[in-house]
Amino acid sequence: MNVGTATALDGYAAMAAVAPGGWRVELVDGHVRVTPQEDAGHAEIVASLAAQLGAQRPDLTVRSGVGPVPVLELADEEMPGRVLPDVLLMPADGGGAGGLPLLVAEVTMKATGNVDRVEKVRSYARAGFPAYLLVDRHYRSTMLFTQPSGARYIQKNSVPFGERLTLPAPLNVSLDTAVFPAPVKPNTW
Repeated sequence: MNVGTATALDGYAAMAAVAPGGWRVELVDGHVRVTPQEDAGHAEIVASLAAQLGAQRPDLTVRSGVGPVPVLELADEEMPGRVLPDVLLMPADGGGAGGLPLLVAEVTMKATGNVDRVEKVRSYARAGFPAYLLVDRHYRSTMLFTQPSGARYIQKNSVPFGERLTLPAPLNVSLDTAVFPAPVKPNTW
């Protein structure tokens, strides 16, 4: 582990130890990110995602912001990370592809939009997560990234809010994005 990596991990640990309740502390792409509590629209989408995934895949475990979300350690020697995804879809036994979640999902907020759109795409691909779902409230779209390769995903499927997004095997889920509320003032983002 290089000195920069050790410093980033130390900074993350120090911030995580003193962060106020409800605030998220993450280490993404070599940067410690501290974000405020979620807003009502964000929480509503997270709850909807968790409910839709749980209803369609009762054989899998759904973890979300409305329940305990574990800190995921991103295994990357050059740039290790620590993240708290909004939603995780895991094999019921926690096993899966090398213990990886089948799906990791983020819902953008004003404070996290660019991190979710750019840095987490790279970080999740490098970690080998098979699928990354991004609900982008600013652009009113839902994107599924699959087939990680290095620091990117080879496949991307996107639909605007209001359309259904089909998550292919092994996920086999169809998400109704019409139920996702847009931000109250999207043009202020």
